[in-house]
Amino acid sequence: MTALVESPWPWIAFGIFAEVGLGLLLLHTQRGVLLLPMGGVLLLVLGGLVLERHVVTDRERVEDCLEGVAAALEANDLQRVLEFISASAIETRSQARRAIDYAHFQQIKIKDLQITVNYLTSPPSARATFTALVTASDRGNLFGVRTLPLEFRVDFRQEDQSWLIIGHEVREAPAGLSHSP
Repeated sequence: MTALVESPWPWIAFGIFAEVGLGLLLLHTQRGVLLLPMGGVLLLVLGGLVLERHVVTDRERVEDCLEGVAAALEANDLQRVLEFISASAIETRSQARRAIDYAHFQQIKIKDLQITVNYLTSPPSARATFTALVTASDRGNLFGVRTLPLEFRVDFRQEDQSWLIIGHEVREAPAGLSHSP
């Protein structure tokens, strides 16, 4: 059911198929009364699109957190990065500090994002797995600008109605995918 409020595509696909079906029926029967259900389908789809746009799911909040971290890293803003990490995640906070101290981030693109939310834990938790294409240079610029694909697993916990990072694991993607510009 959350698919209806996480993406506009189910609404759009339903609208296209329903309108095409009703349009073909109208063409075949030549009955103008079918314009009424066609208008109803249009209103239903528009209502669904408005609903999808305004409802923010927990999955979308976790995704927003990841995008916020990526933007803060691109800005090389440690304080903003730490806002997305739980105070209890001491090791993750420490690694964020080391990363900002060592590297100057230029661009981070998140690919193949998969998020699983678990409401059976108290408080609710989530796990995101993805590949990040990280373009950065070391602070001394000894190695130049490099782009590396890194595979991440990031764990989240809902704290005070926000989703915060509570831990992570990162590893370099297989050697064949690593490249520099």
